[in-house]
Amino acid sequence: MCDLKALSGACGNKIPGTPDYFYLIPQSEIATFPAVKTTTAAGDKKTLAAAFGLSTVVGKGYWRKIPILTGTGNFRSTTEGEVGGKMTKQRFDAFVRGFDNVEAEWNDALVCNDGCMVALIPYKANPNLLIVMGDLNNGVYVESSEGGTGGERVGKQITLYADTGYEPLYYEVSLGVDVTPS
Repeated sequence: MCDLKALSGACGNKIPGTPDYFYLIPQSEIATFPAVKTTTAAGDKKTLAAAFGLSTVVGKGYWRKIPILTGTGNFRSTTEGEVGGKMTKQRFDAFVRGFDNVEAEWNDALVCNDGCMVALIPYKANPNLLIVMGDLNNGVYVESSEGGTGGERVGKQITLYADTGYEPLYYEVSLGVDVTPS
């Protein structure tokens, strides 16, 4: 299996409230996927109740923080399908800066882990929440990854998707996002 690593560096002027990163982890590095809250406040059925349990294998068990061009991260949720067979597909578009050997290696690892990842996307409207894309049964896929060296934006425009069938779950930032390998 390819090793998914984080890229470094950020580009663009940071606009308050506009995330310039997202997180990815291979499903195999999640030991336990948290359950949703059992309380009855609005939104609890879509909010995870605990932190992710991560693998303790050396060099594994951590979220990769992926820098993106400021303002390019866009999450969308679309209901698709025929009558009687509707589902919700989650998509995330972002621009990953750079097109050299480091980014080429990262893109190969991204494609190699296709369908075997979970993503956390910063929620622009509420900095205390992350959108959870995928789960242990329905991984995140690479819908497209296209880029080059021409023009002002050198890098790759990527689209990730997950077809869990439902609206996404949410994760409270206060629970922590571990970006340190075991």
